[in-house]
Amino acid sequence: MAVRRYWDLGVTLRFALFWLCLSVLLVNSTGDANAVGPVTTPGSTSAPYVPPRLPTLRHMGCGITTCPYAPARLPELPDMTPVATVPKPAVVPPKQFEAYTPPDPAMRFAIVRNASPSCEPLCPEWISASGTIMANSPSKLRKVLKQLRGRKLPIVIDSNGGDLDAAMAMGRIIRKNKLNVSVGSTSFTPCHPDQKGCKSPYQDGAFAGYSYPGFANCLSACPFILAAGTKRSVSLWSQVGIHQITTTVTTIMTKYETTYRMVKGKRKTVNTRVLNRKATGSYTTTKLSKSQRRQIDSYFSQMGVNKTLVERMLAVPATDIVILAADELERYGLATERGDLAAIGNCGQPSPFENCVRTQLKKVQ
Repeated sequence: MAVRRYWDLGVTLRFALFWLCLSVLLVNSTGDANAVGPVTTPGSTSAPYVPPRLPTLRHMGCGITTCPYAPARLPELPDMTPVATVPKPAVVPPKQFEAYTPPDPAMRFAIVRNASPSCEPLCPEWISASGTIMANSPSKLRKVLKQLRGRKLPIVIDSNGGDLDAAMAMGRIIRKNKLNVSVGSTSFTPCHPDQKGCKSPYQDGAFAGYSYPGFANCLSACPFILAAGTKRSVSLWSQVGIHQITTTVTTIMTKYETTYRMVKGKRKTVNTRVLNRKATGSYTTTKLSKSQRRQIDSYFSQMGVNKTLVERMLAVPATDIVILAADELERYGLATERGDLAAIGNCGQPSPFENCVRTQLKKVQ
């Protein structure tokens, strides 16, 4: 331990002596820091050392020791005086429509033109039929056909069914006018025809929209409408479903008032009028009467559909539904086409489809 202590003390003394010698050499080489004038290093024969001086700031008319403090100048601010300008006309933003929600499920009809600008001036048009088949649906279809003035457009239908008698009435109208039917959905842009303030942008009264051959249904009574098409198109992504036909029977009690007179001892009716009608009850049945069966068989026979489809319908409970496969649709005659009857490509062929129409936008007033 004593040797270690002496060794540490010797090392410390050596370092102290080294720094002392170095300080003496530096002082002798640089001279007095406060002295002004040339400094001569002892033992040197060269020219005396002259420390460098900073250059005179001539642009300010002063030297390094006499130059007053001059703060940096900020750049001049631009002139903020308002300049009179001609006001630009206000740009009216396009009218925005809220998301459309149908008030009721009744079937709606509309003439639609493909909204893609790539197909102009020759774009496909079609009749959109979407919703539940109601008793007044045939009259609505007649109104749309009257608006077309003889033009033949395919019907793109999306329906879960409804009134069977109305469906067959619509089918007869379609076959009489030799129209094609396709199962598909329609979207409208920028607004739905039923929305308040939505107007047709085209001169022929059509609304802008797009047709989708898939993701649509034709169920229950809807296949009766599909069967009426001259061409019947069902894509692989659409569904055609069948089940038993349900008939609702309602019992109605009617009260009459009859006026009669006696003529030669015999009662003779003069007048009869209805005083009151009241439903006393109703029930549903899936059994078809003979007249109903004959009517349905005759309908499918007129439309060129295999009557064995009726047997398949009656085998499916009314609470269930069977989606027909592609080969079944062809076998029963419900599908004759696989393409899209409202596709843009139909209008780019050497012989465009009948529903490819030339029209113009309405002039903005």
